[in-house]
Amino acid sequence: MESSTLLILVGLILNLIGAFILAFSLTSYIRAVNNSFAALENSLDMIANTLNNPSQPAVAFQGLDIHRNRGGRKAKGMTIVGLSIMIIGFVIQILAIIIQT
Repeated sequence: MESSTLLILVGLILNLIGAFILAFSLTSYIRAVNNSFAALENSLDMIANTLNNPSQPAVAFQGLDIHRNRGGRKAKGMTIVGLSIMIIGFVIQILAIIIQT
């Protein structure tokens, strides 16, 4: 197998790995944001019920922003890693084409 063909395959594999890392990191972050919105919706429903019926005790959810922020930091780091791997794969493919010609 020629070295340029091998470099192209390595570049494609790196692009695939980078794409999977991007998909995984962004999926986990989107899930955290979705859970945060669901909890906020439940909290607003409880506040509305408390305002309509003052005899009920008020319960509020707190602390979800910490999980969302942690998920955002993790997603940001993994996104940088995934994009870096994809860029390296792309550069390797360009080098393979340059070597081939």
